[in-house]
Formats: sequence, C-alpha cells, structure tokens
Amino acid sequence: MQAVILAAGVGSRLKTLSGGKPKCLVEIGGKPIILHQLDALSDHGVGPVVCVLGYKADEVRAVIGQRATIVINERYEDTNSLHSLWLARESVT
Repeated sequence: MQAVILAAGVGSRLKTLSGGKPKCLVEIGGKPIILHQLDALSDHGVGPVVCVLGYKADEVRAVIGQRATIVINERYEDTNSLHSLWLARESVT
C-alpha cells in the first residue's frame, strides 16, 4: 500500500510556534512531524511514500532524505491540498 503526505504549505497558523519553519518540520518529542509520519507508515508496512513539498522544500527534503519520493508544488502559495494531491498522481500506482 502506498501513501501520499501533503507537506507543501507554509503552516501559517503555527508561525508563532514554528519560527517560520514548515509545519512538517515542527518538532514533537524532539523529532519533526514528518519523521513521525514516515516512521508510523513504515512501522505498519505502508510504502512507498510520496511527499508533496512546496514551502522551503529543500529543508524538508534534507530531513526526509531517501525515505520518500519527492514531488514539488511550485505553486503552493496559490493552490491547495487538492492541487498538491493532483501533482502526486503520476507517482502513485
């Protein structure tokens, strides 16, 4: 089973807590949220994983490493989650 993680947005509602980091890089228990997600999926045999990135994509990609296929939403500021999911369509079988 495959999974898609939508992580392109800014996370503006968390800006006061995140210091401008993408929401998926905010740490809980000393670990970024995106790593919690990837670990949970892996622990349950879900994969491969596709992550749609946008805001500060290079920073998020550096944390993810080779754990997921990356798709970039260049228009993350002007689009929504549905557009990000649409961009991932060719990476999901």
